[in-house]
Amino acid sequence: MNFEGATQFILQKLENELPKNLTYHNLAHTQEVWQAAIRIGKDENISDDDMKLLQIAALYHDSGWTFSDTEHEMMSCEIALKHLPGFGFTPEEIETVCKLIMATRLPWSPENHLQEIIVDADLDYLGTDRFFPRADALRQELISLGRLPEDANWNKLQIKFLETHKYYTASSIKSRGQKKDENLQQLKKSL
Repeated sequence: MNFEGATQFILQKLENELPKNLTYHNLAHTQEVWQAAIRIGKDENISDDDMKLLQIAALYHDSGWTFSDTEHEMMSCEIALKHLPGFGFTPEEIETVCKLIMATRLPWSPENHLQEIIVDADLDYLGTDRFFPRADALRQELISLGRLPEDANWNKLQIKFLETHKYYTASSIKSRGQKKDENLQQLKKSL
C-alpha cells in the first residue's frame, strides 16, 4: 500500500478541483477531519493498519464534491474505487474505506468501531471553539447551493441538529461532549 501516494493524490485533487463556493466542504474541512480521525483513532487504541484505512477514508470522504453536490459520498467511493488500486490497496481495504466513507452519510448509523470514529471525526467541530465559524461556513455554503433560504432561522436549525447529534466513541464523548453542550446552550440563549 502506497499510503503517502494516495494521500498526496487526494489532497492535490481536492485543492485543484473542489468548487470555490464550498465554504464548508473544502480542503480545510478534510484536513480537520483527517486530524480528528488520527487523534480519535489514537485515543481509541486502533491498530496501525486500521489507522491507515481510517486516514485514507477521512481524506477521501468528501472528494465526491469535486463532481457533484448530491450523493457526494457515493462519488467519493467511486474515486476511491478508481484510484486506490493504483496505490496498491487491496479490494478488501478499498471496501473498508468505502464503508467508512458511507458511514458519514446522513442519517448516521455506524456499524463498527472504525465507522464510529470517522463519524465522530467528521463532526468533531461541534464540540470545539470552531463551532460557530464552521457552522457559519456551512450556512453560507447551503445558501450558495440554493438549499437554504437566506432568511431561514439558522440558530433554530443548529439547535435541532445539536440536540439530535451524538458522539459515538468514548474519547469524543469525553473530549467534545461538554463543549458541544456549551455551544448548544449559547445557541439557545441567542433565540
